[in-house]
Amino acid sequence: FGRKKDKTSNAKFYLYYFCLIFSINILITPEMTVEQIHEIIEAFAKTAKLCMDAGVDGVEVHAVHEGYLLDQFAIEFFNKRTDEYGGSFENRVRYALEVVAAIQEAAPDLMIEYKLPVITKNPDGSDRGKGGLHPEDAVAFAKLLEEAGVHMIQVAQANHTGNMADTIPPMAVALAVRLTANITAGHLL
Repeated sequence: FGRKKDKTSNAKFYLYYFCLIFSINILITPEMTVEQIHEIIEAFAKTAKLCMDAGVDGVEVHAVHEGYLLDQFAIEFFNKRTDEYGGSFENRVRYALEVVAAIQEAAPDLMIEYKLPVITKNPDGSDRGKGGLHPEDAVAFAKLLEEAGVHMIQVAQANHTGNMADTIPPMAVALAVRLTANITAGHLL
């Protein structure tokens, strides 16, 4: 009190505080309750209805880049739940499929695009991407999304690691061919 304060000390404190809180959030974020999951599904549906009523033609369900809610459920690396939304592949994709169903019910005239995070392969055979679906799961999930009524699937690289070589790969042509071979023609653009 009464001492002259250095302006940089506040900045250093807040930077430290932000880093600490950010780290704690990542490490010990509490698991959502099933009630919270259903509330967010309802929010997706209400938002889709608002979009449809406003004259929007379609919506994108953005589920990529390690941290968006839907990919946290679908990707085994992130999903450590032991209830009906965790464990098996079918359980991990349940949330996304429930979101798609809710959007369709609330806004049946909307086109639905789903952005799907996929780990691809580097030329040396190593994985390109850290937090996404392996190609086999991506193909199975694409089929389920199509059956659920998704009109378009956008395949995206699985992560943003800060390593541009890991984030911006060459075109995943082979994966696109596999995906299109396993769903009805015309649904994958």
